Amino acid sequence: MLAVVALPCPAMAADLKKIDRTVKKEPAYQSKSPRYGLLVLGPKAETLLWLVFDSVPDPLKPGKARDYLYVDRNGNGDLTEPGERVAATVHKLKVDVSFGSGSYEETLLEFDVGDVKGAGEVHKGVKVVVEWYRGKERPVTVSAASGGRRQDSGAVVFAAKPKGAPVVHVGGGLTFGLQPGAAFERGREKELHVYLGTAGLGDGAFATLRVEDVPEGLHPVAEIEFPSPTKGEPGKKVTVALSKRC
Repeated sequence: MLAVVALPCPAMAADLKKIDRTVKKEPAYQSKSPRYGLLVLGPKAETLLWLVFDSVPDPLKPGKARDYLYVDRNGNGDLTEPGERVAATVHKLKVDVSFGSGSYEETLLEFDVGDVKGAGEVHKGVKVVVEWYRGKERPVTVSAASGGRRQDSGAVVFAAKPKGAPVVHVGGGLTFGLQPGAAFERGREKELHVYLGTAGLGDGAFATLRVEDVPEGLHPVAEIEFPSPTKGEPGKKVTVALSKRC
């Protein structure tokens, strides 16, 4: 069994499940299948930004497709207002093949939303990056700065409907998250990776705090309990300060 002892959070976590998932007014999308995500900002998730990826891909000419992101900049649920459609900046990513020599290119779409006014604060540098296809889906990462700290989500998959949209929370209460697949096996060494950030809703929605924003003297502590080989006997507990950063 593995447990991570977290430092106290500066604020109670907002109940993201209670957020109203209604988009009040939407434009006429060029795509028949727009994809929805939700970025919430601030300690109490008081600023809500709907993010809608509207894409008509062109597999024969990657980067020449019509790709846009609609952003509810003022959080009023109306995506038809001026300035809420953001065009993509196209980047090429070189990927080495795993089954031999050679490489190929993947197309990344970067949407630089910029600063967004929230409740009593301007949230800096909102950015959305849409990766190339993984199966039928295109993973999305969301980043922004709130309360003087910048956070980055993991790879999330935007949903076909607003009610199923992943929720990324930036600027909320801090907690610890474990790297996926963090499990020990008897007789094998294992690196334990812990992230400091804000929990969201949906796979990959944990918004990680950047290392440079964490004071050098603060370290998470892992309490690891190894099960006893003898039934009924207590297991062995080990407490380790995770002082290395990457």
